[in-house]
Amino acid sequence: MELRIAGAFATDFGRTRGMGGTAREGRERLFWFVLSDRDGCEVFALNGQKNVTAMRKRIGADEFAQGFVPDPALWAETFMPLLDALLHILEASRGVPDVARLSPAEKGLLLALRTAVAGQEGDRSALLLKLLREAVEKSGEILFRQCSESNARGIRLRKENDPDGALEHYLVAHRASPQDEHLLFNMARAHFEKGETDACRDLLGKSLALRPDFREARAFLRWLDARAVRADHAARPDGSART
Repeated sequence: MELRIAGAFATDFGRTRGMGGTAREGRERLFWFVLSDRDGCEVFALNGQKNVTAMRKRIGADEFAQGFVPDPALWAETFMPLLDALLHILEASRGVPDVARLSPAEKGLLLALRTAVAGQEGDRSALLLKLLREAVEKSGEILFRQCSESNARGIRLRKENDPDGALEHYLVAHRASPQDEHLLFNMARAHFEKGETDACRDLLGKSLALRPDFREARAFLRWLDARAVRADHAARPDGSART
């Protein structure tokens, strides 16, 4: 089956608040549950409670790649347990659950999946179960892919001299994968470029606590220590090092 669950994503858009001289430009974020196939993506909007709604649209692969960013934290915290729970409910009910007993989150997800398979050929109940099983079996792979993409976006933004933008992507990946020492190291680099040396040191220490043989992190921390000694030496009137 070509159709697959792709993960949780987000989009940003600008919004003007206020009128006249008090108007201010702001940024708002929308969240989406996404399925994909060979021709594009089916995206379902989430509401304020992060439940899947009936608001959906079909978009091409290029438009999706340009406007949607992965949200691995949302996938890990919301959709991984939700998909697993819904799969167990459908298997126990042989694909015919008592909808009245479903939670709002389960109802929203079930409706989205039913909508997505409506245009597919074959037994739609069987297709829905297969779709769910594949997503649950591969949920870790989806999480890894989304974290990796968030990290890559963060690296690109840091190299483009946008450490704040980089940290946005690093942090959402870190929420989903808090034991990833490479993410902590990349976050440390972004904080260093913002001039936040204490935060940088703290993150390097956490990275090394997870992986003591992380050579790049240890070298960075030693460089920071050496730089601090040089700065202290230069700041003293007699040029001597503080003891």
